[in-house]
Amino acid sequence: MYDAIDVNELPQGGDLYAGYDDGNWPDADSIAARFPGKEVLRITVNPADNKGVIGDGPPDNGTWPEWVQWVEMRRAAGEDPWLNTNQQNNWQAGKDAFAAAGVPEPHWWVANYDGDPALPAGALMKQYASNSGYDTSSCAAYLPGIDPKPVVIPPKPPITLEEIMQIEVWSIVGDDRVYAVHESGKMLHINEPASLESILATKPVQYKVSPQTMDNLKAALGYTGS
Repeated sequence: MYDAIDVNELPQGGDLYAGYDDGNWPDADSIAARFPGKEVLRITVNPADNKGVIGDGPPDNGTWPEWVQWVEMRRAAGEDPWLNTNQQNNWQAGKDAFAAAGVPEPHWWVANYDGDPALPAGALMKQYASNSGYDTSSCAAYLPGIDPKPVVIPPKPPITLEEIMQIEVWSIVGDDRVYAVHESGKMLHINEPASLESILATKPVQYKVSPQTMDNLKAALGYTGS
């Protein structure tokens, strides 16, 4: 990620950009216009402003109690906010302020221009290089409050013996592998003779198909087993 107070200083090729939406250098809109299609993180310098996803905290702006209140205000507005501060001199004081207030910490973007992009424990972004006219930050692969929330698809539950009356049996011509396909779309490789015997005793519909047809069936049902 690149950030600057002068949009013209920013290089091409950033995954993310950051700019101010208030204060003396409100350049976020200009950055968005120069880099269409790129995510531009908006930085707020005034803890009284109910805007932005990142607060530019002490030592440059405001006090830690004010930024604790800003974080609560932004959460009430539906944001998952961040704060930016100096890693070595101010970060611990900020963490202490949230602990004293009994407020969960925000996500942290810390500054330490040591040339090392490695993220310190507890921070998800780090300004590690101050170049001529702009800063460079390393970022975690997933940035909460910035990236879309990952979608978790729960696994399909296994087929139970109580469901065997509702299945079809599929096998490949010339292959001893047998599969049970439940009407809900679940597919199970039957590799135990006793289980197969129990299923066949229910006289299910049975199919013997070509390898290509079986591959097509597996693909359609999302089956990834052998």
